[in-house]
Amino acid sequence: MGRSSNGATAVLLGLFLVLASSGCSGRGAAPPAHVDRVQLSLSLEPETHILDGAAKLEVAGSIPDTLYLVLHRDLKVRALAVTDVQGANLQRVGEGAAIADRLKRLGETVEKDSDVEHLALYALSLPAPRDSLEFELSYRGVVYDSVRIPSFSRMQIADETSGLIDSRGAFLTPWTGYYPRLAGDASLARFTTTVEVPPEWAAIAEGNIIERGERTVTFDSAHPLDGTYLVAGPYVVTSRQAGDVEVSTYFYHGSESLAPRYLAATAGYVTRYSDLFGPYAFERFSVVENWFPTGYGMPSYTLLGSQVIRLPFIIGTSLGHEVCHNWWGNGVLVDYKSGNWCEGLTVYCADYLYKTDKGPEAARSYRMNTLRGYADYVVRGDENDMALRDFTERTTPGTRTIGYGKAMMVFHMLHKRVGDEKFWEGLRTLYGQRKFTVTAWSDIFGIFSRIAGESFGWYERQWIDRAGAPQLVLQHPEVTRRGEENIVEFDLSQVQEGDPYRLDIPVRVTTVEGDTIERTLRDVRGRMYHARIQVPGTPDRLEVDPGFDVFRVLAPE
Repeated sequence: MGRSSNGATAVLLGLFLVLASSGCSGRGAAPPAHVDRVQLSLSLEPETHILDGAAKLEVAGSIPDTLYLVLHRDLKVRALAVTDVQGANLQRVGEGAAIADRLKRLGETVEKDSDVEHLALYALSLPAPRDSLEFELSYRGVVYDSVRIPSFSRMQIADETSGLIDSRGAFLTPWTGYYPRLAGDASLARFTTTVEVPPEWAAIAEGNIIERGERTVTFDSAHPLDGTYLVAGPYVVTSRQAGDVEVSTYFYHGSESLAPRYLAATAGYVTRYSDLFGPYAFERFSVVENWFPTGYGMPSYTLLGSQVIRLPFIIGTSLGHEVCHNWWGNGVLVDYKSGNWCEGLTVYCADYLYKTDKGPEAARSYRMNTLRGYADYVVRGDENDMALRDFTERTTPGTRTIGYGKAMMVFHMLHKRVGDEKFWEGLRTLYGQRKFTVTAWSDIFGIFSRIAGESFGWYERQWIDRAGAPQLVLQHPEVTRRGEENIVEFDLSQVQEGDPYRLDIPVRVTTVEGDTIERTLRDVRGRMYHARIQVPGTPDRLEVDPGFDVFRVLAPE
């Protein structure tokens, strides 16, 4: 589970700024127009599904004479105020699926026309291009997209909605359009969000709580975000301290008895990961209950469905995964254009790490099942393979196997190659140097190259740029007696399509006398590799990668 690009039906608006042709040229090296700061003042009316809002945006960079804004189609703009500009005009130019093609022509990425069904497009016209702009929109309307079961339901972590305000609770994401967004702007911005809720309700958003009233609360993000979520409901809030960090639960009436266990476990995870990677970057972490199935991780909180929080294994698995995302994904940010690495690293530092806590056999079983999943869903299943460079989020069991499982094994193999000390030092360095910075796979391997003293460019090309996996075949084993010892010789063939991989392959020989000899064949390359191992005693059994430490195609059982 994780934030990924998720939210519900994520509208994948592209990474190109939509600009009118006049004003784009001749502006020198100024950065494109982007939002630096967003100030929101919102009021929720759950019984009628209404949002009453005002949004002030501060825009910088090379601002053309026309900017395009995206807002929920059912939110009616009531007023526009542009600071120090006369003659500005806002016009609604389209809505729903009808704007999909226009967005694409303007340079946006829209995967399905239905992704923009709930949105409207506005043109903000200015008298002339500028290098800074501040404007405020006030708006009001219904935000209600009924919850649906997604097509990928077996492995999906959430029911699907673009966002809604309901008497049971509110769930609004950056892709809901509950505040105006500069179309195509992929930059990070500071958010200050003030929200008014009904009596007996509580709200939560990213950022620190800087002001609290009887029915209002204000959140301020200490660091830039790629958007802000807003969740609210009739919650009972319970809190405790974990060092300098406040941990809280936002649970519905009837779930309060779960709070002590969640608070204790959350405090433990925050402490563990702070010790492992570096200090937790936020002032608080909250576990928030949702009335429909979700499993999202946002900066400083996680949103879990009512049924999910009652599952007996969640506290020991998924909860830690979501806390860990505050280091990987919400702490160190993901450059999705070059591939989503944070799910694989979070799995390795959470789900897999908890298996290592239970012992070597539990960890081995986890790795084995990861390889089995790849074989079942991708190699012998009906899903297409893909490179990790192309993975952004899971949508099918196969994409989960690659983006979570293969990526996890990429970090495991890196760990095995550089050793414990340098691996954990590398992750501490990654967090320390790249916190709140958009980070690509190449940045990660650059850090490990410096720490380990070897270039990992080949490793990135092999495991990130290339789809597929090696397939190993053991051939021609034989034993030759040499004095008091025996020599075990064998060939290892790589029979997959495409070029051979460069691999570190563990090998184990068990003797009749009960001894075990383990070796790692370092930098195995080529279509065929001949190996020789000296064995004291009489060899009885030869195993290649017995611990499932290499990401590879398993032979059919």
